[in-house]
Amino acid sequence: MEKRGFNLLELMIAVIIIGVLAGIALPNYLRIKEKTHGAEARNTLAIIYRGFKTLSAENQPLTADLTPPQTTNPDAWSVIMMDNPNESARAWFSYWVYDGGSGNNGGEVQCSTAPLSNTAYARRRTGNPPFTAYTAAWDDARCLAIDLTTGNVTSSSEY
Repeated sequence: MEKRGFNLLELMIAVIIIGVLAGIALPNYLRIKEKTHGAEARNTLAIIYRGFKTLSAENQPLTADLTPPQTTNPDAWSVIMMDNPNESARAWFSYWVYDGGSGNNGGEVQCSTAPLSNTAYARRRTGNPPFTAYTAAWDDARCLAIDLTTGNVTSSSEY
């Protein structure tokens, strides 16, 4: 008699092996995916930095308020020669710039504390896209910041 197919034990072993491999691969995949989203934020912060430096080189003050909730003004971002990055429903971060004010947190990114002056922030939006522009909630523990005077980027541990 010819044996055809697999018996139950062979199928269970195959399923267990696939489960173990998926259990090893999935956390790495999610970590890499989050780092990729962080790269998006780093690129946008670099564009904000270049726009801010161009304004500084031309001795023009930052007249637009790029802090929440004023970031909903679509024309405000044109001052630093870029489209409003918060308008995209597919963006993983919410962006704004603090020009002036005071504060010092020792160079460590703490988005839940008072903002530093001359700093642009990118805070990770919570949930999955598509996001409703301007109303997306963000995660205070997952963010990046760029010092607009030095260009130094600091970030939370994921990025």
